[in-house]
Amino acid sequence: MHLLGPWLLLLEYLAFSDSSKWAFEHPETLYAWEGACVWIPCTYRALDRDLESFILFHNPEYNKNTSKFDGTRLYESTKDGKVPSEQKRVQFLGDKNKNCTLSIHPVHVNDSGQLGLRMESKTAKWMERIHLNVSVAPRGGSNEAGCCHLDLLDHQVCLHPERAQVLPTVESPWEDCDLPASGCRWEVPLQ
Repeated sequence: MHLLGPWLLLLEYLAFSDSSKWAFEHPETLYAWEGACVWIPCTYRALDRDLESFILFHNPEYNKNTSKFDGTRLYESTKDGKVPSEQKRVQFLGDKNKNCTLSIHPVHVNDSGQLGLRMESKTAKWMERIHLNVSVAPRGGSNEAGCCHLDLLDHQVCLHPERAQVLPTVESPWEDCDLPASGCRWEVPLQ
């Protein structure tokens, strides 16, 4: 009878400790417009470190019958590290240790919704969600209104001051970018 108590405590610990194995930092919601390049800064931490597989879903739903997630697969890692040709629009810029940064180019209005980052390590699985809101055109009615043009990784990027987000705890491609030389006349305040 006395042995049952410790076993119940151990089972309770195991049931609730799994959720603390993964920790993420990323914007909750991203805003973009048709045809833009969306850069999704993301870092993660898993207790057993190395990432075995990564799938980016659009509007994922959990299927209780199969015990898996269903949805449009925008990106899926492969064992050999090669990217299938149909996945060229989405790029995983991260690594297997802590970086889950992604880019989508071009992004389309029908990409609006929930992005699901399905992460699997050797001993655990996790689904992280990010909301994506894609408009036909940015505020102001055209893709050029109030725009600051930057050439980032061979892509022309148009930033709007009201839409710019920089997370101080996530490595950002803007850190080494000379914004005034690119014609920008506003500053992005770090929080």
